[in-house]
Amino acid sequence: MNLILILLVAKFSYEADSVKIIPKKGLDLIAAKGNINLNDGKTFITGDSALIFKSSDIDSGFIYGNVSIKGEEIEISCKKAKYNFLNEEAEFFENVRVKGKEESIFADHIKYFTKKNFAVARGNILIEKEDIKIFCKEANYDFKKKRGNINLIEKVQIVSGDKEINLYGNKIEVAPDTLYFTGDVRIEGGKESGKGDTLIYVEKEEVAYLKGNPVFYFEKGNAKGEEIELKFKDRKIEKGKILKKSLLEILTEKEEKVIINTYIIESFFDEEGNIKNLKGFDKVEGIIFLNKIKK
Repeated sequence: MNLILILLVAKFSYEADSVKIIPKKGLDLIAAKGNINLNDGKTFITGDSALIFKSSDIDSGFIYGNVSIKGEEIEISCKKAKYNFLNEEAEFFENVRVKGKEESIFADHIKYFTKKNFAVARGNILIEKEDIKIFCKEANYDFKKKRGNINLIEKVQIVSGDKEINLYGNKIEVAPDTLYFTGDVRIEGGKESGKGDTLIYVEKEEVAYLKGNPVFYFEKGNAKGEEIELKFKDRKIEKGKILKKSLLEILTEKEEKVIINTYIIESFFDEEGNIKNLKGFDKVEGIIFLNKIKK
């Protein structure tokens, strides 16, 4: 039968199959093994082994093995954890997963601030929220405010089954339901793509806004304007709107180049990505028949 020892302190209770207490100057060093269970009634920590530093209370410690932490709003798993209970800070190492109510963060290393419910991640990072996947190397996130910043971005995927739209940029500011991309932004969705200086993606509306010299490319042409609005449906670009001073260049089925200048160009695409309709012309030079434009 395993010996279960329980240490009761001011804030935390500690339980393990075996415990060895090593007195040191000003503190006790506690080496514990087997079924580690440390909690204060709100946060529950389990693992395979632990090294705890205790003065009048449990000050800090390392937890090893299959580490699991369950709090009021998040769950964390990893291979190793370092806790500072006095400052209410923790670091997690190797195969780290932080799961909130709406999002999950996977990383090589995460530092977590309990009072602020704030996390800083480094290494190979994957952030998932519903149908959004963010791949990056550096990120911070406030789980209460649902805000954060992401750097060293590889790509952002909006996925559904085998369909996806990829977004790129140098930095991302995360806000509730919205991602703000800055620096060499790009969007790729099937045969269509776009680029600009900034990109705003609104999740619930499934719409993206390209700004800062934006250009939208399709197989037989491109569109430019001060701002380009792209509406998604089933992870495809269904509708594009070019706002203010706009320029549309397309090729007819005879490979003839047609240029349209207008204040607002609104375009629709069918399921195969072909242009179905254009409207909103203020001034058009020449005549084109859209049903004869093939991609």
